[in-house]
Amino acid sequence: PELWVQQRVSKGKEQEKENELSSKTGKGKSKGKGKDTDASKKKNEGKSKECKAYLPSACYTLSRVEKRMFCACLYGIKVPSGYASNMKRFVSLNGELKLTSMKSHDCHVLMQVFLPIAIRGILPKDVREAITSLYSFFNTICSKVLDLCTLDALQADVVVTLCKFEMYFPPSFFDIMVHLILHLVREIKLCGPVFMRW
Repeated sequence: PELWVQQRVSKGKEQEKENELSSKTGKGKSKGKGKDTDASKKKNEGKSKECKAYLPSACYTLSRVEKRMFCACLYGIKVPSGYASNMKRFVSLNGELKLTSMKSHDCHVLMQVFLPIAIRGILPKDVREAITSLYSFFNTICSKVLDLCTLDALQADVVVTLCKFEMYFPPSFFDIMVHLILHLVREIKLCGPVFMRW
């Protein structure tokens, strides 16, 4: 199946383009009764309005129901005292369905622990696995103990993960911050564990 569905051009629009081209070049103009009379133009416009193509939303887009499920899952999370802030304060279930007023540590805990739980039954399987593998990468590099033998495999895994992201997300998603993920493993080899520097 195609990931990016192309929008179909209706027959009415093709006829309009042909009529515009013929009117610009001077071909097809006739005096008196002919194809280019006002009645035939109105008839063609009516046909073009009836034929509309539907372009489905992207695979990572959440519907309103899915957003409500996601926010309800985060709203119901309870954590031990001192681990993270109360998630109920950040989730708005009334109308907007947004996450607001989060601090840096709350964002880290949300990304590394809670989001893989919250997106379990919402997104398509391939997209969900790509996102979860990126969260797993961040969870691994932020741990206090790292095995130097696994860093090369970790680098290969993050490259594959970003390739998966390129299949599902638009090019505008990939800015310099996404590219810097590739250099994090090399930085760990040179400077040591991340938790002492971030």
